[in-house]
Amino acid sequence: MDQGKKAGQMEGAGTSGVRSEWESLCNRMRWGEDEQIIHLEGFLADRGLMVAFLQYAKDAAGYEERAREAVKAAAAGGEEVTIVYDFEGEVAEVREGVTQNELDMEAVDMEVIGCGVAKKLDVRYPRGERYGVPVEASQQGGERWAKDMGFVLGGEFEVWGEDSGDDSTIQMTLTVQAPPGWRKGL
Repeated sequence: MDQGKKAGQMEGAGTSGVRSEWESLCNRMRWGEDEQIIHLEGFLADRGLMVAFLQYAKDAAGYEERAREAVKAAAAGGEEVTIVYDFEGEVAEVREGVTQNELDMEAVDMEVIGCGVAKKLDVRYPRGERYGVPVEASQQGGERWAKDMGFVLGGEFEVWGEDSGDDSTIQMTLTVQAPPGWRKGL
């Protein structure tokens, strides 16, 4: 079978099928991580994708550096804060984690909170059977959303989805361990 047909079949098999076939090939050839990296780098270089890969690696490194700093800051006495987002993804309100009292938005530094560690995402959505369940209500979708919003995920990040059973709008509530300094003027 020529390589073009084989590649087309692998793409049609879906991501999990391709990954499974890759792992099988690596096992058969006894390629360890070092050999796999050599082949992946060769693939990227042969197709002119090293520049794109470098950007991906820089983005990943930046995220990991922010994650380490956020975890250190949160561990150094950060408070739990709850952020409520409206259906457009805008911050509707911010609450103190312990009391759940709504805070004056003028007193909250969202940039500092944005350096916090996301702990939990609650997604409340209208009539799942009618409108569908939003992707953010899944573990993977919730993780992607929180990362896209700029947050670092805590080691035990949880996603909870709840069908409101009515025609209300989607509401997402994110619990964050905010680093010190998130309250303006304190």
